Amino acid sequence: MLVSSVFAQQKSGIRVDTLLNDRWNVQQAVFDVEANKVLVVSEINERNTLFILEPGKSKLLKPGFTNGALQSANWDRNPEKLIASSAENGQLYRLDGQNWQYLLADRDVSAAYPVYNHSGNLLLFEGMRANQQNSSLFTYDFVYHNLNELDLTKNCQNPQWSPSDELISCTRAQDKDTEIALYHWYGAFYGLIKSDTLALRDACWTESDYRLIFVGEGKQFNYVLSSRKDGTDLKVLFSSTTKLSRPSRINGHDQLLLLQQTSTNRTQLLRIYLDEQSVQNHVNIKNLNHESATRRIQF
Repeated sequence: MLVSSVFAQQKSGIRVDTLLNDRWNVQQAVFDVEANKVLVVSEINERNTLFILEPGKSKLLKPGFTNGALQSANWDRNPEKLIASSAENGQLYRLDGQNWQYLLADRDVSAAYPVYNHSGNLLLFEGMRANQQNSSLFTYDFVYHNLNELDLTKNCQNPQWSPSDELISCTRAQDKDTEIALYHWYGAFYGLIKSDTLALRDACWTESDYRLIFVGEGKQFNYVLSSRKDGTDLKVLFSSTTKLSRPSRINGHDQLLLLQQTSTNRTQLLRIYLDEQSVQNHVNIKNLNHESATRRIQF
């Protein structure tokens, strides 16, 4: 299946490619470790469909899974396999060839947005037990078959491993706003990145444990921001008058995958080429709170 032509544009000196326009209404997109293929969850004809996109060839490869209840997907630790979750029952599935197999079927927890650590021995996901009101973070150990709920008291979403697998980032609800929370891999709290004026969410890591990229949503603009893990050295990478979500850095490249809402309230997939000379470093950090590495970000 051919994709509509990829085109490049210039925004604030940063090159932006539209990989999939809003007719695909992309829900999620993740590059593989070689940055050659993108795993895409896309809403087509009111059904979520799982694709593999090869951007250089402008071609979509369909692995053969279409399900209106499909919520999220990711690459398995085996590159020939995929892992996905169902929005209907929270069940995890592993795609091996054309066969979908249940994963953790005997564990009483619904799951979403699974992601393997870089060693491949731990699966991290956003989960909820039947008696819980909010989602928390879970890890599953494939060596010892342990399912561990991290000691969290907030509603946590979009978990991501740091490059060393020592830290976990997530979006955490705080009253009506959201913030970026960081935890050690075993669940101990590490710190927060907060803002008095922006709802911060959807963090991903750069090439090291020292820097993150995340979205800040204000009343008029959405920003893609980058900062150290303590919230300092804040930079604006990209801005939009429409909603931005789920930035994902391409390993070994100064590029991002990013979802952008359009005027039709559908979502397109962008690839952003980061150029340090075009980064706007005009953000002031104020009201430092040194407890638990918390930083308050002020525009």
